Amino acid sequence: MIEAQSLTKRYGDKVAVDDLSFSVEPGKITGFLGPNGAGKTTTMRLILGLDRPTKGTVTVIAMRPMNPNSLVETVKDQDVLAYAAAVAKAAGTAAPKALASVAPRIPNDAIRHDSLTETAEVLAAFTNVYAVSGVEAPMRDAVKKLLPQWAQDVATVDSAGNLIVAAGPEKDTVVFIAHMDEIGFTVQKIDRDGTITLANRGGFFRSLWEGQPAIMHLAKSAPMIGVFLPRKTGATKQPPDMRAWFGMDSAALVARGVAVGTTLTGVKSASRLASSRFTARSIDDRAGCTSFILALRHIDPKQLTRKTYFVFSTREEVGLEGARAFAHDHPRGVHRVYAVDTFVSSDSPLENQRFAYAPLGAGAVARALDNSSVTPPDELARLLKIVRAANIPFQYGTTNGGNDGSEYVRFGTVDVPVAWPLRYAHSPAEVIDLADVLALGNVVATLATTP
Repeated sequence: MIEAQSLTKRYGDKVAVDDLSFSVEPGKITGFLGPNGAGKTTTMRLILGLDRPTKGTVTVIAMRPMNPNSLVETVKDQDVLAYAAAVAKAAGTAAPKALASVAPRIPNDAIRHDSLTETAEVLAAFTNVYAVSGVEAPMRDAVKKLLPQWAQDVATVDSAGNLIVAAGPEKDTVVFIAHMDEIGFTVQKIDRDGTITLANRGGFFRSLWEGQPAIMHLAKSAPMIGVFLPRKTGATKQPPDMRAWFGMDSAALVARGVAVGTTLTGVKSASRLASSRFTARSIDDRAGCTSFILALRHIDPKQLTRKTYFVFSTREEVGLEGARAFAHDHPRGVHRVYAVDTFVSSDSPLENQRFAYAPLGAGAVARALDNSSVTPPDELARLLKIVRAANIPFQYGTTNGGNDGSEYVRFGTVDVPVAWPLRYAHSPAEVIDLADVLALGNVVATLATTP
C-alpha cells in the first residue's frame, strides 16, 4: 500500500509537485499519468525516498524479507507487528498487540491400504522420528513400541544405547544389526544476532540443505522451526560453512535452551509416491529397522535353533560407535553378522549406472563389496541360495559406504551385509520402493530361521 498526503516538492521557486494526495491499494493496477514536467518522476523519487518532500508525507507499507525469492523467505516477528500497525493506522483500526502462533501442519499421506500397508506404516513411523546421531532415545522408544510382545519382554539397552533383542539357544551365534541414528547438525557457534554456525553430524553434502526449513531439537521445550540460510553467492559447489536462523537473537536462543552441541535437522514428512515408491528423509537406516520389525513379527523365538541377536545400534553415522561397543561386549562366538543398511544405488536419472546399480523395485540387495568389507564368495553363494529357495526378490552388487558389521571382522567373524536400494542417499528427499523393504524383512526372517 502507498499513501501520499499533501505531498509537495519545491526546488527553489519552482514547484515540481503541488499538494498531491492519493492512495495505491494492494493488489490493484494503478495508472500514473501526466504530461512532461507534471512531476511524475519527482513523485516517484519521493516515494522511493530518493528525495525529501518540502511538505506532506508519503507512506509505503511493506516488508523486506530475508532470503527473498527462495524457499525460505523469512520475516522477523517485530517487522510483522510494525507492518500490521502501519496497515491498521492507514485503515483507521486498532493495531494487534501480539502475533498468534500457528504450528505448521505437515500432512502425512504415507498410509494407504494394500499389500504394502504394514511396511509403509512402520517405515513412516520411524522416518518421522527425529534422532540425530548421538541422540537416539526418541527412535529407541519408537522401536520398542512396535516390537512384538515377545521381543518387548526380552529387549535390553546396553551402555552405548543399543537396543538389543536376543533369543535362541546358546550356540552358533548370529547377529543382525541396523542403526537407529540419522545425519544432522550440531550448534557450533551462536552469533549475537542469532545466526547459528553448524557442524555436520555424519557425512553428507551441505549444499543439499541450503534454503531448506530447519528444526531445532530442545531437551526441555518444544522444537523450534527455522531456516538453513542460503549463501549470498555460489562460487563453490559446497558452502564453506553452514548457518541457520530461528528469528531471535542469541539471548533469546539461550533462554530457550539452545547451546553449543544442540542438535538440529531438516523438517521431514514421509509420503508414498504412486503405488509402491516412498520418500522421506532418514530412510537410511530406518528401512533397516523396519525390516527387523517385519521379521520379528513373523518369527517364533521358540523355533530359533541358535543364539540370534537383533541390534538396533547407535551412532553409526559418526563412526560405527554403537556397533563397536556391541562387538567389544560380545567379541567371541559370533559365527556370522548381517549388517542391514543402505545400498546407495545409481538408479537415478543423472547417474552413471556402471557402478552401484541396483534397480529400485527389483528386491533386496547384498552389499557384496563396499568401503568397509568384502563378502567372501562362498558366503555370497550361500546367501543367494537361501533367498532364491525362498522365492524372495534379491540382487547383489557393489557400492560405497561402510557398515556396522565391519566392526566384527577384527574378531574373525564373517560380515554379510544385506540392504535395500536407495536413491538420493543422505538428502532431504530419499526415495525407495516399499516392495524392496518388504523383501528385506523376508530375507531377515528367512536367514534368522535357517539352520
